[in-house]
Amino acid sequence: MTLLLLLILAHLIADFVLQTDAVVRYKCEEKLIGTSIHFVTILLCNFFVIIPYGWYTAIKFTLIISVMHIIFDVIKVSLKTDEWWNNTRLYKIFTYNWLSLIGLTFDQLFHLITIFIVWKSFAFNVSLEFMVFLGSLNNYLIPADLMTKLNTSLPIDRILIMAIAYTGTTFGGAVYTRKFIDCLYPSNKFREKDNTNDNNNQEKFKSAKKIGKYIGLFERFFILTLILNGAITAVAFVMTAKSIARYKLLEEEEFAEYFLIGTMFSVSIAIIGGISTKYILNTIL
Repeated sequence: MTLLLLLILAHLIADFVLQTDAVVRYKCEEKLIGTSIHFVTILLCNFFVIIPYGWYTAIKFTLIISVMHIIFDVIKVSLKTDEWWNNTRLYKIFTYNWLSLIGLTFDQLFHLITIFIVWKSFAFNVSLEFMVFLGSLNNYLIPADLMTKLNTSLPIDRILIMAIAYTGTTFGGAVYTRKFIDCLYPSNKFREKDNTNDNNNQEKFKSAKKIGKYIGLFERFFILTLILNGAITAVAFVMTAKSIARYKLLEEEEFAEYFLIGTMFSVSIAIIGGISTKYILNTIL
C-alpha cells in the first residue's frame, strides 16, 4: 500500500508540480521538446520511488509507466487537432474548452488506473544493496534506537495520503480551476472590441488570471489545512482576506463575476479534498 501511495504522489508531482506552462504549451503545439521533458520528468519521479527494489525492476517499471503515460498524452493532443474530431457533434456541443476539462479528468483516471494495474503486476522485493546502503546511512545520520522508534511508530501511509491530498488539491486544483474559468471566459472574450477601455479590461483580466493562480495555491493550501484540523468555519476568513485584496477591481461587474466563479470553484476543490482526506484518514486507516 505504501508503494502505491508513493507512486500516486510521484505521478501528481510529475503531472502538476513539475510540468510547467511552457511544457504544456510545447505539448499542445506537438513539439518534441515538450513531450521529451515530460517523459523524462515522469521517468525520474517513478525511478526514485522504485529504485529500492533493484535496478532491473526500477528500469522496467518506470519505462512501462512512462511510455504508457506519454502514449495517452500524445493521443489526447492528436485528438485536439484532428479535423474529424473537431467536426463531431460532441465537439460542437461542448466546445474545445469544456472537452479539455472533461479530457483532463479522463486523462488522470487513465494514468491512475495504469499505475494501479502495473503495480499489481509486479512483485516488489527490496534489494540487498539498498538495505546495506540504508543501514550504513542510518549509522552515520540517525542513532539506531531512534531509527527503531521511527520504523515502529511513524504513520507512513497517513503522511503519504496527506501529501497526496495537498499536492492534488493545491497544484492539481490550480489546473482544474484554470480550465474551468477558460470554459466560461474564453481567451478571446475580451478582444472583440478595440477601444481603450476594453484593452485596459483585457490587461486587467490577464494580470488577475496570472496572480490569481498563485493566490489560489495558498488559498487551497490554507483551506485544506483548516478542514483537516476541524476549523471549517475559518474558511470564511480566507475568502474575506482574498476579497479585500481585490476590493477595487470588484467594482467592475465583469471582473466581479470572474472573481466569484473562480473563487467558489477553487474553494469547492479544497473543501471536497479536505473532507475526502479526513474521511479516509479517520475511517479507512
